[in-house]
Amino acid sequence: MIIAAMVGSALTPVGAMAQGVEAAEAPETAGDIIVTAQRREQRLTDVPISISAISQETMQNQQIKTTLDLPKLVPGVEVSHNGVWVTPTIRGVGSRVGENSVAQYIDGVYIPNPVSALSEFAAVERVEVLKGPQGTLFGRNATGGAITIITPDPKIGEVEAQGSAFLEERNGWGGTGYVSLPIGDKFALSISGNYRESDGWIKMGVNNIVGGSQPVPAGTPLNAVKHSGQRVKLRFNPDADFDAILTFWHGKLNDSGATVYPAISNQLLGGDVDLPPYRAFVGFVPTNDVEFTQYSLKWTKHFGDTSLQSTTAYRKDDNFINVDVSQSTIAPVQATWASTQKTFSQEFVLNSKIGPLDAVAGLFIYDDRFVKEYIGAFHHQDTFSVAPFIDLTYNITDNLRVIGGLRYTYEKRSFTYDAFDGSVFFKSDKSYNNISPRAVVQYDLDDRSNVYASFSQGYKSGLFNTDATGLVSPDDLAAQPLNAEKLTAYEIGYKRGSRFLNLSLAGFFYKWENIQTNRYVNGNTVAQNAAEGEIYGGEFQLTVNPTNYLSIFVNGAVMHGRFTKFPDGNASVQGTAGDLYDLNNPVDPLVVNVSQDWKGLRLLNAPDLSINGGFNLDIPVGNGTLTLTPNVKYSSRFASNGILLDTSGKNLLERGSEVLVDMSVGYKIGQFKVSAYARNLLDNNFYSEPNYNALGYYGLWNEPRTIGARIEFKY
Repeated sequence: MIIAAMVGSALTPVGAMAQGVEAAEAPETAGDIIVTAQRREQRLTDVPISISAISQETMQNQQIKTTLDLPKLVPGVEVSHNGVWVTPTIRGVGSRVGENSVAQYIDGVYIPNPVSALSEFAAVERVEVLKGPQGTLFGRNATGGAITIITPDPKIGEVEAQGSAFLEERNGWGGTGYVSLPIGDKFALSISGNYRESDGWIKMGVNNIVGGSQPVPAGTPLNAVKHSGQRVKLRFNPDADFDAILTFWHGKLNDSGATVYPAISNQLLGGDVDLPPYRAFVGFVPTNDVEFTQYSLKWTKHFGDTSLQSTTAYRKDDNFINVDVSQSTIAPVQATWASTQKTFSQEFVLNSKIGPLDAVAGLFIYDDRFVKEYIGAFHHQDTFSVAPFIDLTYNITDNLRVIGGLRYTYEKRSFTYDAFDGSVFFKSDKSYNNISPRAVVQYDLDDRSNVYASFSQGYKSGLFNTDATGLVSPDDLAAQPLNAEKLTAYEIGYKRGSRFLNLSLAGFFYKWENIQTNRYVNGNTVAQNAAEGEIYGGEFQLTVNPTNYLSIFVNGAVMHGRFTKFPDGNASVQGTAGDLYDLNNPVDPLVVNVSQDWKGLRLLNAPDLSINGGFNLDIPVGNGTLTLTPNVKYSSRFASNGILLDTSGKNLLERGSEVLVDMSVGYKIGQFKVSAYARNLLDNNFYSEPNYNALGYYGLWNEPRTIGARIEFKY
């Protein structure tokens, strides 16, 4: 089987596509893939929204294990992993404050916690990446877009089974399993599971510093991981008009990954630090434990050309972290917190077709209770939101259609700060309202191509800062609620799909207001709104299938994303415990932070150029097929976590241009496939997450070359 590992992103907020093609078996084109980006099943070609649809086999071939790997196939997408937070960014739009600006859904259930967004892509049917603000159809904090993960439903009357196992360097091993069994002629049950562990790639360094110590033996793994998950689905399908699926999902992530801070420059260590690559100093091995449990019930009832779908879900996330932020062996600085998040959501979606009109209407209800135990206090944030929405498609002719949509959102946030000893207590609350519109004109040039123009808006609710410490009243700077983010997007695009050639082009312009970000004042985290940003650019995706055995893809994004107004950015400081220092003058301490004007600086996770490409080649050999699947990703320089300017105006946290090459070679015979693979084949080494705190600046090393082997079966 040939699968074009394409997934570009080609059109946007309301008109684009990226495609996955099964060239050897598909009688049509990538555009015949069915997606649900407009809350109903449609051909990918027919959807005027920028989509990257990644199949299960493509994810295996291209080493797509978690959200962190999506940039390998989707240009314009970057994913930051700093500390415990996983922050997807689409076309420069993303935020590490509160919930992500790119919403994530699994089987239609919204996932609010940016920590558990790291969970594995196991037993997944496909992943859809929607670009641009999804204010109407996926409106929950989707200013940047949405990532929707679809897992297989059990089949009535059919038996299905598949599994995989792998071994790789640094004691990496694991696997996945999935089985679906019929229970009579109306019920079916599926069970899936996944497990992965590895020693990681950061180890404790050898301490040669005078006066230092070796509290952790040199060579001890510092970012080891263990991921596991189980999902059970029970399906009830009594007739063609009713279908219900009850799901239980549980997962554990023991992943200290990005909580290790290899120092680049550190005041405790006397300034610049000369550590070998993939080594760090810590006073103890860090811990980051995540556990989540989710229950959901989805049912659909058909009434002729009308259907009603209900999705009810309850989710509980627990997170415990214990890290040494000193980046040294001289004076460990322990940071510990524990958080619990309980979320209930209910959504109704009504689909109806009335002559030339296709209508989608719905209601989303959301209740979230978050509590964090951090530095002597409990931080509570309670959220209640209700959002009705409607999206109408009117077919003026067989070739011309217009789309209009609206979502109204009401949200109330309550923040409570309660000290352990009861000495400090206060409560604040704030309400937010928004109307997000969508308008599209789409014209079909023929059955396989169309052009479109779109306007859309996205909205991310305001919130309170649950990372602040030492608060004494609601008047404190760090206790002030943030304003809501708002993004307005314009786009024009073209897409064409045929058996031989798939091409999609798009040009876009964004205006981003009230950007939510963090600022550090006297060692405290202060959430703030960063005024305005502007993003414009273009994207392309090209997939060529010259034969049934070869598919070649190239995807690219050219983008200009800059702050257009931000007079009070983060301070350019370093320091020892309790004192702050000018980065270029570590002798004289500063009393307070120094604000900087960030106007004209590049937005975070917004490289000016990103390209990925590769091919999928199937060669008949003996009784089986040899498959070769390389992938190359390039991105120009950008900053993933923050801005730290030196006196010349250079951002010390910017990453340089990067090239990553992955490769997979497999042999498939019957129901089995064995593969050898390499991630970062050229062993390109760089700091993937440069950042800073009051002690200095540091950078998490990217994953070095990793070679492994995998076996798969499918029944």
